[in-house]
Amino acid sequence: MFAVLFQNFALWCGLAAVVVILVLLERYAASFVSPIMIGIIARIVHGAPAYETDTWVLILIILAYLAWTFSKLRRRFSRKEMRPYDSGPRAF
Repeated sequence: MFAVLFQNFALWCGLAAVVVILVLLERYAASFVSPIMIGIIARIVHGAPAYETDTWVLILIILAYLAWTFSKLRRRFSRKEMRPYDSGPRAF
C-alpha cells in the first residue's frame, strides 16, 4: 500500500516539475513552447503566479528532490520481506 502511495507522490511531483519547466520555458523561449501550449496546459501555465526566476528554479529543485525521495521510498516499500534463516529444528 505504501509503495503505491509513494509512487503516486513521485508521479505528482514529476508532473508539477514539468509544469514549472513549462512556465520557465514560456517566459524565456515562448516561440519554442507555443505549439504545445493549448487548452488546459496554456491555462495552467498562464495562471501560474508571477514569481521571479530564482523562485521557480528553487521550486523545481525541491520538486525534483521530493520526486527522487518518493521513488526511493517506493522501492524500499515494494521489496519483499524475508525472514531470517532458522537453522534449528522446525516445530509443526
